[in-house]
Amino acid sequence: MARLFYSLIDQTREFLHAAETPAPSVGEYLKKEIRQHMAGWTEEEETKRLKLAILNNLFNVECCVSGTHSMDLVALAPFGEYAVLPGLDCTFPGGYQGLTDRIMASLPKDVMVFNKPVKTIHWDGSFEEASAPGETFPVLVECEDGGCFPAHHVVVTVPLGQSYLVVLCSSRVLWNKVSQEEKMQGSKCLAPFGGFLKERLDTFFEPPLPTEKAEAIRKIGFGTNNKIFLEFEEPFWQPDCQHIQVVWRDTSPLEDAAPKLQDAWFKKLVGFWVLPSFGASQVLCGFIAGLESEFMETLSDEDVLLSLTQVLRRVTGNPRLPAPRSVLRSRWHSAPYTRGSYSYVAVGSSGDDLDLLAQPLPADGRGAQLQVLFAGEATHRTFYSTTHGALLSGWREADRLIALWDSQAQRPEPGSELGSAPPVPGSRGGWPHPFL
Repeated sequence: MARLFYSLIDQTREFLHAAETPAPSVGEYLKKEIRQHMAGWTEEEETKRLKLAILNNLFNVECCVSGTHSMDLVALAPFGEYAVLPGLDCTFPGGYQGLTDRIMASLPKDVMVFNKPVKTIHWDGSFEEASAPGETFPVLVECEDGGCFPAHHVVVTVPLGQSYLVVLCSSRVLWNKVSQEEKMQGSKCLAPFGGFLKERLDTFFEPPLPTEKAEAIRKIGFGTNNKIFLEFEEPFWQPDCQHIQVVWRDTSPLEDAAPKLQDAWFKKLVGFWVLPSFGASQVLCGFIAGLESEFMETLSDEDVLLSLTQVLRRVTGNPRLPAPRSVLRSRWHSAPYTRGSYSYVAVGSSGDDLDLLAQPLPADGRGAQLQVLFAGEATHRTFYSTTHGALLSGWREADRLIALWDSQAQRPEPGSELGSAPPVPGSRGGWPHPFL
């Protein structure tokens, strides 16, 4: 069944440049093809039902990969634009914090401001700061605590599983961090463009975003994928076991039945991956996406532990299987500055919307240039939903600013050989570029 499913997934990528597609969504196309394959199945009905149950599990896996509740929400035509980065996944021993710490190591210690939630980004204006008399700034970042930061450039970005607002060419860099618990998300990255910005689109920017950019944000898909870690005293799995796949016999991707979440949320769980042993800890990591994942966030740790203990006892056939001694889980949908996990190209949207979201403001190039820039996984056309997509998008915007400041430095001034870029306000004479 896995061979059939992934051969069909490969086929979905063939419609990237097609004039028409046989279905609007990836899910509808897959189900159409599966129905055709079923016509050739000759096994007994019980075997056919088991095949469909396995396929349903693979649908759920793909929902986790895409960060969506259903593959029926994922657009078929642009699905082939998503690219898989070659090589193995990279796991940082101390979590993603180690990477950000390394990046920040080259910055002066007093330029980072933490825990400053942003209320509104005022742009296309003329603002002043007492520490820079006579200088005006086109952008003013207003924080929820009433603090304000004038700036020449602001980068709104969401790299590495944390919400950021980077204020450039001001005396401080804002780093609006998400809690340590919310850094467990592994190789995928978050994007408030789908959750946070969708919910605060009308108030987060003043003046409001241009209509076409706001519409792109509304159209881009955004969902929730969570991890659930279960720690055991002793492993009940075999030493060579790497993955425990959970298949429910009564499920099928061809049925639209939607049982109550409180009764069946755990059936969306795709299974558990066996993590490398760490000291005396034996840990399984489960993945769950969609509305069921969001419902899981509303439950207590005790309720989650009880439900998953029952699942594992049923899977193993051992009613006395010891319960895990602890549970740890991400809660991306509940986090106020993410409101979900990462983006996907939804039905009705395309890669053009991601490109449009990445364009800086003001869009027409008038007045002060590059006032508000956008980065994060949801702005990368081929690596959306990933950490490397977020990182590359940040480099892209850095290059964009480098090009701007280099062009200003090379612009001759009247009566001089070569002009020079002004120093960064508050940077004690300036850095080679305003963000390095």
